Amino acid sequence: SFNVGKVKFDSSVKTYADLLIKKKPNIIPGVPTLFEALLRAESLEKADLSCLKGVFSGGDSLLSQITPNEWFSWTSDSGELSVKGGQLEAAMGQFFRKYLESKNFIPENWQPNAGEVRFYSNSMQRTIATANFFSSGFLPVANVDVEYHMDYGTVDSVFCPIIRYNNPEFEQKVRSEIDKMCGPDGLAGVGKTLKESFELLEKVIDFKNKFMA
Repeated sequence: SFNVGKVKFDSSVKTYADLLIKKKPNIIPGVPTLFEALLRAESLEKADLSCLKGVFSGGDSLLSQITPNEWFSWTSDSGELSVKGGQLEAAMGQFFRKYLESKNFIPENWQPNAGEVRFYSNSMQRTIATANFFSSGFLPVANVDVEYHMDYGTVDSVFCPIIRYNNPEFEQKVRSEIDKMCGPDGLAGVGKTLKESFELLEKVIDFKNKFMA
């Protein structure tokens, strides 16, 4: 079974590191500052962390901090839609418009009546901006408003497909199906099949030569 690291972070990095060694979680979600601190924790230098199957960073990018190489400089903050992303969404909207026009499903540069077309987005900057760019490509002269039904910055449950009902039988069935999809060693063995990919990634980002590594 998999354990997710949910230990409460306090001001002592040593306390967190000791809990990792003791609890042996398989998955740790966290923010960059947490992982920066753990990389400098003396008690973890020789610790056996083979229990970890996944370490997930949210809230910001760690790329510039784990490689000495210079990478693409994003035009937007983490979690926001980039300029390139907006261009791709506008192109996607245009593709659908041209396709539907070619099939005579809609007239050229269609201007639908109120309520005929709706764009419904999650209530986050990236998703609202995505819908707006798609709309500009799909209906460039219609100016259809993008809807979002929650307070800005709040996740709409319509776009959050999490399991809201669970029991031991259902959980076991899901785990069995996942293990079957992952091969003979199940989910725990996925890392073995990705060994070569991980080695290539480590070589590309030159992880070992970054000061904080």
